[in-house]
Amino acid sequence: YGFGIRFFTIEKTINVIGKAAPHQKIFLICRTPQTVRKLVEGGIDLKDVNVGNMHFSEGKKQISSKVYVDDQDLTDLHFIKQRGVNVFIQDVPGDQKEQIPD
Repeated sequence: YGFGIRFFTIEKTINVIGKAAPHQKIFLICRTPQTVRKLVEGGIDLKDVNVGNMHFSEGKKQISSKVYVDDQDLTDLHFIKQRGVNVFIQDVPGDQKEQIPD
C-alpha cells in the first residue's frame, strides 16, 4: 500500500496522532526544535528525532555540517532528550549518527 500526507497544526497533531491505527507508521517533519518540544509536552511519544538542515542565521552556531543552533534550540533539544527521546543528527540513513552537544 502507499502513503498519505497530512498537514496539521501542533494542536491538531497532539489531538489526533493517538487515534492512528497500530500498523500506521508516522513520520513528522517540524520546522524547529521548539515545535518538537511542544509535541512532546503535549504527550506525543516520540522515539527518535533526527535534526537536520537548520541553516545559518545571525546568532546561531554550527554544531554539524548542516545544523546551526542558538541557545533556545539547544535548550529545546536537551528538553526533548531528557524525556527519553533519541535526538541525533544524520544526513542520510547510511551515515553515522552524531549526538547533540551538551
